[in-house]
This record gives sequence, structure tokens and C-alpha cells, in this order.
Amino acid sequence: MARRCSDDSALAQVLTTRFFAIWTPQTLPTRLAESAENVRVCERLGDPLAQSQALHWRANACIEGCAMDAARHCVERQRELSHRLREPTVMWLSAYNDANLALASGRLQEAEQLALRALELGQRSEQPDALPVFAAQLANLRFDQGRLGELVPLIEQVLSDHAGITGFRALLALALWESGEPDRARAAVAYDAERGFTQLSYDVTWLSVVCIYAHVCSRLGEQDAARTLYSLLEPWRDQVAVSVVAWGCVAHYLGMLAAAFGDFTAAERHLDHAQQVHEQMSAPVWAVQTRLETGRLLAARGAPGELAQARDLIGEALERSRELASERIARDARELLDAIRPPEAH
Repeated sequence: MARRCSDDSALAQVLTTRFFAIWTPQTLPTRLAESAENVRVCERLGDPLAQSQALHWRANACIEGCAMDAARHCVERQRELSHRLREPTVMWLSAYNDANLALASGRLQEAEQLALRALELGQRSEQPDALPVFAAQLANLRFDQGRLGELVPLIEQVLSDHAGITGFRALLALALWESGEPDRARAAVAYDAERGFTQLSYDVTWLSVVCIYAHVCSRLGEQDAARTLYSLLEPWRDQVAVSVVAWGCVAHYLGMLAAAFGDFTAAERHLDHAQQVHEQMSAPVWAVQTRLETGRLLAARGAPGELAQARDLIGEALERSRELASERIARDARELLDAIRPPEAH
């Protein structure tokens, strides 16, 4: 109707509001097209406030579509508008997008500072989502730092208070695995696994939640759950999982799942694709963790000559993890190297 009436102001409002309302994996092509249209409409309007909101959603869609350069451009423009407007919501949205880009770019220390700044701006201006956004960013950050286990009590409390938010069950399972409690992690997965993961809310969080479960179930060796998750994720192989924060290319998790149920050919294909995507996006933490998973795959497959190749890949991941301050990747790499070290080296 807004288009028929040639009412750019109404159209901008509709496109901005509609983005979040329809946010699921299969709407990405629509959201990419409509967010680009929204930016053009707001430029025609000459409304910097509407433009900043359009750029915010456009940046999220670009990350999902693996277009990191376009996302960075949107965030830079959003930051310029924030500095000019000094409007509280615009400042908060800009700050938390800056934190998300720092996370995806492997600047973990800077990301924490930016996330704290976004929280401060959001709480000062009474943004209702300021704390949930910060919690999501902190969980993603602590995961990369190898410190997610520290958040188990907090996640348990949030899950108790908000049992209907299904994503917290997956996050709890991941935190329990990371804290070295595999039995409790398996129990945390059980509720959704027994129901074929059909009880998960199909909304903005769905793809990230399924990827988190994919990580946990592949680590636990839950083959039946891994096959179910694989079938859920396969249609979205080329996307990056994004809710509030991004968790990397879906192909990475498909590779982990395929390796867990023994389809090494599919696993290698997916991991190769994820590696290309992560490198093209200049997302070093994601690229290094995919390299590590490829080393894990080669070690598990054990074909002639592949064990040495696996050691090289894992050793490279270990070296890069130190530069990125990702203790999680460093810890996993050390454990893998110990497991596949030649007998004379022990």
C-alpha cells in the first residue's frame, strides 16, 4: 500500500518494522532486497534517523549473506550518523553493531569494551533490549575466549526465569560442555533432541540455536541428533547464522555434524566451503576454528599422509589462536595435538 501511494515515509517505516517481523532463514533473499530498498528510500527522504535504522538492519542482512565488506560499510555510515545525531537509540544500535563487527573480525578485547559501551548507552536511554543484547554478545565473546563455563549459573538463572526462550537451552548445553561437564551437557540437549528439535522457536534465533546444538552434539558424539540437525541446517549451508550476534557460516556446523556421524566426504566438502567463506569475510576466529575442524577431520579419517597434514593444520590453528587471544581454540588444538602426536614424541 505504501508503494502504491508513493509514500516514502510510510514505506521506510514498514520496511524497517517488517525486517525483524519476518526474520527467519528462508526470508534472507527478501530481507536483502528490501533492506537495500529501504536504504535507498531513506536517502531519497533525506531523513538521517530513518536512514540509520535502515542501515542497521541492512548490516545484519549483509552479514547473513556473507557480504562482510557491505556490512562494514553500513556500520561505518551508521556510526557517522550516530555521531551527528546524538540520538540515544541510534547511538545504542551503532555501538552494538560496532561490537558485533569487532567480534566477527577477531578483535576480542576491543569487542568487550564496545559491548560494555553499548550496554551503558542502552541502559542510560532505557532500551528494553540493552541487557539481552549484551548477554548475547558476552556469551559469544566468552565462548571464543574459552570462558563460557563461567556463565553457567547466569544462564541457568535466565532459563529458570524465561523457560519459553528456547535458545537458552542450547546456550546452557554449550556452556556446560565448555566447562567440562559432558553428562550435564548431554542432559541439557536431551529435551530438544528427544523431540527432533521441533520445539525450537522458529524466529530470528532459530538458525543460531540449531548451530549451537550442532556444535555440542558433534562434540558429544550424539549421532542420531547430529543427523537430525544436519537435515535442519542443510538448506541454509551458504548463510551465516545471525541473531543478535553471528556464529559463523552454517557450512562449518554441517561439516562438524557430518564428521560426527562418519560421512567424512560431506564433512570435508562443507568445511572447505566454510573456510572459503570465512576467509573471504575476513573473519579470522571463524576461519581458524574451521581450519582446526578440518585438522580434526583429517586425524579422524586417518588416510595415508593425512595425519601429518592434520598436525600442520592444528598447529597452525594453535599459533593463530594465540594472536587472536582465543583460548578455546588454543585448548582444543593442544588436546588434539596431544592425541595425535607420534608415540616417540610423548
